Amino acid sequence: MPGTKLTPDLVDKLLDKLGGDDAFRAQFQKDPKAALMTLGAPANFECGACMSPRNLAPKEQFQNSRAVFRNALLGAADHQVFALEAK
Repeated sequence: MPGTKLTPDLVDKLLDKLGGDDAFRAQFQKDPKAALMTLGAPANFECGACMSPRNLAPKEQFQNSRAVFRNALLGAADHQVFALEAK
């Protein structure tokens, strides 16, 4: 169903790729849905703001703040507003 939530396994794969794979990062910037599908996300998957990244955070930020990103993507954050962008 649309709005399918990210599974912990998919979040881990996504963060691994965003934290170290330049080709995946470029694909995610261009077409997040297609990039997520290469990691096993269903075709009808949506994750809100992560579907339209404008300025993707640097790889180092994903590596250094992995737990924060993971909690936010899994809905364990204190708030629901979330983007994978650098500020």
